[in-house]
Amino acid sequence: MTSSESSKPTLILQSRRRTDGSIDFEWNKIEDFYFQLFRRVRGGCWEPRSIWNEKEKIDVLNVYPKEPYLKGWMTTPLKDDASQTPGKGMFNIDSVRIEEFNDNPLKYMKNDDGTWKYGVIFFGSADNNGGKDLSEKAYGIVQEFIDSGRGVLFGHDTVRERYTIFNKFADQLGIAAKEGGEFRISANVSIVKYGTITKFPWEIKGNLTVPATHTTGVYVGGSLKGTEWMTLSQVEKTIHPETGGHSHWYLVTNNNIGMIQTGH
Repeated sequence: MTSSESSKPTLILQSRRRTDGSIDFEWNKIEDFYFQLFRRVRGGCWEPRSIWNEKEKIDVLNVYPKEPYLKGWMTTPLKDDASQTPGKGMFNIDSVRIEEFNDNPLKYMKNDDGTWKYGVIFFGSADNNGGKDLSEKAYGIVQEFIDSGRGVLFGHDTVRERYTIFNKFADQLGIAAKEGGEFRISANVSIVKYGTITKFPWEIKGNLTVPATHTTGVYVGGSLKGTEWMTLSQVEKTIHPETGGHSHWYLVTNNNIGMIQTGH
């Protein structure tokens, strides 16, 4: 991959044949890529591929608007199996209030030597995101973080037209945000795509019951490039006239970022 083809860091694979007929492979600066590489097959588009070993713990920063719920959600034992937690012990979670993050994002994102502290950021979760948008200062650091191949998950009511800074990520998410769209509350979610997201660390299928939630004027599908994994079921879907996308989805991703409607 060259700098003219992508803004992502350049990873070079070198190979050499041994005298016994086997081949040695060597990468340059693979640590710059954290959990994600990009590959292109036969002149096609660059596609992300995970290099996580599924054993190393993932460091997560929860940037919250009201209360730091994420750590509790991931570490509370399950009612039907007290030996298990939703996060399966895979996550180290730190939390910071969004006002503090907005004021000094570098303090929370990078070590003194300039390396990243975390592999994933989760923004949320509260209804209307507590009325809080991202700051311009924080936006630049988060974009740099995304460009490095790390992951960002946006919670309920973050990326929407009302919040002009968060909404800068709409195109990257592959969604369209238009304020004033209809919303209908639902506590029912259906899996509409099976793959890595729905198979690891838990395999989930069919229909789920979740805390009641909704979208507000945010669309996916049609000509939009976001991948919908879960949809809010048992509600009438509003169609976006310009793209053919629909509202009332629950989880969408595109490359290394995603948005989930948890938090209403």
